[in-house]
Amino acid sequence: MSIEQILKKARGKKSLRRFAQEIGISHTYLDSLEREYDPRTGKRPNISVKTLQKISNATGIDVSILISEAVKQ
Repeated sequence: MSIEQILKKARGKKSLRRFAQEIGISHTYLDSLEREYDPRTGKRPNISVKTLQKISNATGIDVSILISEAVKQ
């Protein structure tokens, strides 16, 4: 499962803004991660280990799984 799929599944029916706030990132960055590209640049967004840790803390998904999926991209 890709980072994008993991995020969409973890967010469920929560709004993008609410879920981003829970994670501690901007909603525009979360949107870029879920879309797999940044609409402003047309490029794939970079994701740091720090951000993966924030996602892990907010969702309960093991950070090693997130890192493994991020490396595959």
